[in-house]
Amino acid sequence: MITGIGVVVSLGSFAVALWALWIRVFTTDAVPGWASTVLPIYLLGGIQLLCIGIIGEYLAKIYMETKGRPRYVIEKTAGVAARSQGETAR
Repeated sequence: MITGIGVVVSLGSFAVALWALWIRVFTTDAVPGWASTVLPIYLLGGIQLLCIGIIGEYLAKIYMETKGRPRYVIEKTAGVAARSQGETAR
């Protein structure tokens, strides 16, 4: 979930950067210094959330591996184990 939020925030900050550039180049409504202050904060915040999400994914996979559970579950079928043991005894 954090990874997704990080991607959304990063993409959103990129879109706002494009919007601020548009405002600066094509209009006279730009506030001096706003884009250079706010945009790096949003971009770095989004990248940090993305990195924290990736680290969380790795930690979750490591946790699941250290539980020691088998990768698959074999269902017991009646008679299969008895037949295979009986055949090896012959």
